[in-house]
Amino acid sequence: MLLEGGAKKVGFATLETMKSDMPGTDLTYLLPEAQSAVGFFMPFDKEMIMKYLGKEDPSIRGIHEIEN
Repeated sequence: MLLEGGAKKVGFATLETMKSDMPGTDLTYLLPEAQSAVGFFMPFDKEMIMKYLGKEDPSIRGIHEIEN
């Protein structure tokens, strides 16, 4: 489903593979019952991102949702 939606990479992590002392790796922080997580990479139009971050065109937000 993610790949069909335009994702370039998809990965899965378990509590064991995410075990670390680094902040942000605790899958149960927000969802105490979590056993795994899905990560994905979705490329966006760099020009649109720069315009949005530079506040040149804040209306760009959400365009990728319509296009995909």
